[in-house]
Amino acid sequence: MRLCGVVPPWVLAATLLFATSGTGQPEQASAPLSCFVMLQQSGEVDDNLATQLCQGAQSTAPAQCFLLIEQAGDLSLPQAVQLCQYASPSDDPAGCYLQARDQTFLEPSRIIRLCQPAVSLYCPRGL
Repeated sequence: MRLCGVVPPWVLAATLLFATSGTGQPEQASAPLSCFVMLQQSGEVDDNLATQLCQGAQSTAPAQCFLLIEQAGDLSLPQAVQLCQYASPSDDPAGCYLQARDQTFLEPSRIIRLCQPAVSLYCPRGL
């Protein structure tokens, strides 16, 4: 697996402030930025963790997953990040985790491995 790089939190915030369409009208925030802002507004995480969770996000799914798992309160912060990072609208790692927790006798670490989304990142050539 090859990651394209880490985006500093200030870059995400600047993108939100200065994003405009060709007409000068503000654009809707990108998916990673919407995810980042959702986590910031929750007050549950710092900028570094929000950046880690939302980097490469296709939607606000990582933030929604993380907030649901935090509300359940039975995973550590690193475990919640492992479960929710790279979540997409087509999967539900939090729902999978909570259902498996209630219906099996698996340890949390095993449930996380079972339910965490598959990672597929696209990196253009030369990065």
